[in-house]
Amino acid sequence: MSYARWVAGIARHHRAILAASAALAVLSLLSLTRLRLDIDVLNMLPRGQPAFDDFKAFVADFGKLDELLVLVDGGSAIELRGFVDAIAPRLAALDTIADVHARIDTTQVMDGILGTYLFNYLPEDAYAQVREQLSAENIDRQVEIDRAILSAPFDLTSTRAVADDPLGLRRLAGQHLADAYSDAAPALDAGYFTARDGGALLVFVRPKTSAFDVPAIEHLMDEISGAVAATQHELGASGIRVRYTGSYLFALEDAATFKADIARYTILALLGVLTIFYLGYGNLRALPFVTYPLVVTTLVTFALSL
Repeated sequence: MSYARWVAGIARHHRAILAASAALAVLSLLSLTRLRLDIDVLNMLPRGQPAFDDFKAFVADFGKLDELLVLVDGGSAIELRGFVDAIAPRLAALDTIADVHARIDTTQVMDGILGTYLFNYLPEDAYAQVREQLSAENIDRQVEIDRAILSAPFDLTSTRAVADDPLGLRRLAGQHLADAYSDAAPALDAGYFTARDGGALLVFVRPKTSAFDVPAIEHLMDEISGAVAATQHELGASGIRVRYTGSYLFALEDAATFKADIARYTILALLGVLTIFYLGYGNLRALPFVTYPLVVTTLVTFALSL
């Protein structure tokens, strides 16, 4: 077929060609609904190769800190504790959440850190105090103190403390541990992760989904927001504020930034191409003939890439 016959055929069937291309563009436009922004670098690694698969498995088990940090403030200490006690089981019941840490058992922590691993938390500069504490004179004095404590009626808490730490070494290690953290760590008031001034509580949430799965994170945050709103309504605690941070929120912010950058780049690139054609032809009449095939081919190319 000669070039002239080909051009003549296009001229005769230009309406059909336009209609077909428009329909193809609309169908290709539907592919944008399946657009998914994957920001997980691990998904870019090759699959099916032992070295990469083992590395991804290792990172999945040991390398990630996928936690959602929930900050609760805007009320008195009693109101904040009541709200946290109410929201924690509600969050734990969600199918998107694996675990919720709103309060710790300080007795269990003491038994673990300052029980089994007590001597790990006695620094070298405390050895002199330990030596003095274990002298015969101080042991006799400590025994007398322990007897006085044990003779107090109905004081089971003190009895447990004496049984766990008869020589006072746990108190010594605990003091050094507290001094090491200074003001950097939150207060553990009644087991809650509390700000130093008591004006905020911290809750640690561990979701089941990856911190890079943006659609799953959006679903997760919708469920959490619903649980928070329901708890505020039940308790009449509309003044209490709940805010979030952590890797899951970072992923949402990154995804929003990427999408905005892609949209901005697409528009600027289209305008740039059209500007070049305008400078080349010197009028605007050629722009529709350039814009239409450019948009159609872009949409079709994206659909084929999916």
